[in-house]
Amino acid sequence: MDIFLADRQDITRAGLMYVIGQMGGCDSRCVEDKNDLLQVLSRDVSSVVVLDYTLFDFNDMDELLIVSQRFPLVHWVLFSEDLSTEFAHHMVVASNLFSIVMKESPLSEIREALHYATAGPCFICQRMA
Repeated sequence: MDIFLADRQDITRAGLMYVIGQMGGCDSRCVEDKNDLLQVLSRDVSSVVVLDYTLFDFNDMDELLIVSQRFPLVHWVLFSEDLSTEFAHHMVVASNLFSIVMKESPLSEIREALHYATAGPCFICQRMA
C-alpha cells in the first residue's frame, strides 16, 4: 500500500517515514503541495494520505471533502498539532474515510492509526474521542 505524506514539517516526514518503514508492506512518499497530491492520487486511487491539514494548502474543510469524494478509495489520516473538535467532528461525520490522530499522541497510537488506515476502518485518537 502506498502512503503519501502531505506535511510540510521535515521532522514529521522523517519520523513518519521511519514508522511506516517498520510496518512492512507499505511504501511512503512525500508530496509537496495540493497539486502534487492530486497528481499522485489520480495514478494511485487506492492509497492512504497522512495530512497535516493546518500546514497544507487546502483552503477549507469543504475543499478537502470535495477531494476526498473525488478519490473515494483513499483513506485520510488527519495528523496535526491543532485541530478543533468541531472540525474533527465534521470530518468524521462527513465520511468514514477520515481518521484523526494528533502529533502529540503516543507512538503506539500513531502506529495504530496508520494500521487502521491501511486496513480500512477509521481511527480516532484518545484526545479527539
